[in-house]
Amino acid sequence: MISFDDRSLFFFWFFWFFILGPSRFGPGPHEVEFRFFIEGTERSFVVQMAPIDEVPHAVHLFLEQVEHGLLNGCFFYLNGPHVVQAGPQLAVNGEDRSQYLAPFKAAGLDVLSFPDYSEEFPHTELTLGYTGRPGGIDWYINKVRKAFVLFFNVV
Repeated sequence: MISFDDRSLFFFWFFWFFILGPSRFGPGPHEVEFRFFIEGTERSFVVQMAPIDEVPHAVHLFLEQVEHGLLNGCFFYLNGPHVVQAGPQLAVNGEDRSQYLAPFKAAGLDVLSFPDYSEEFPHTELTLGYTGRPGGIDWYINKVRKAFVLFFNVV
């Protein structure tokens, strides 16, 4: 059994996100196009991620979710006063949502291990972030200025 203390965990994350992460997805900038339907009409928008070396954990997790096709079939389910939130299917009529979260968990891509933030990319209007602490499967488009995890912009 392998156990990690704080120091070895730091070196693991450093190696993964600064050495393997950039080489796996290239230097960037990374863009992801989202396609969706509103009243039968296909629409789309593009997000441009912050540089992977600025917020490596959040950007890498999101790119992995895209690469594994985990965001396919997700939808926008909340249009609140300050965010538009997206994610996998919500529970309907009291059903268990875990079946919709299972593919993320099976791939080990269901949660940030720690909040990832860069002062170089403040969380302003039309930026995106993961919901919850330290951040989970669901994500949102920010409608107003906030100070939370930022990992890409709508362009």
